[in-house]
Amino acid sequence: MKTDFQRAAISDKLKALLVIAGKTAKGGKLVTAADIDGARQSGATDLEIHDTVLIAAFFCLCNRYVDGLATWAPDDPDFYRQRAALVAVNGYAASTLPAPATVASADE
Repeated sequence: MKTDFQRAAISDKLKALLVIAGKTAKGGKLVTAADIDGARQSGATDLEIHDTVLIAAFFCLCNRYVDGLATWAPDDPDFYRQRAALVAVNGYAASTLPAPATVASADE
């Protein structure tokens, strides 16, 4: 589905909404009246079209925000296990603390 959603076993309505979402991600002004009409003809409501544009635009905003802050994500899955244990014991406020070198298991 990621490579060619037009051939995927999904509804025509979802296909039309994905066209709108994809164009929104590239630039909101790329969405045409024909795209909107196509979505409506496929059964999409104005609310569904609105939500599609809103969600796609919000994802773009979040991605640009994170990129603009030059954030990074660890590749090591163990990092996330240690963070999860830290949050489980101390709550989300503690998630800003450095991860401990080792984390005790829940059985200890």
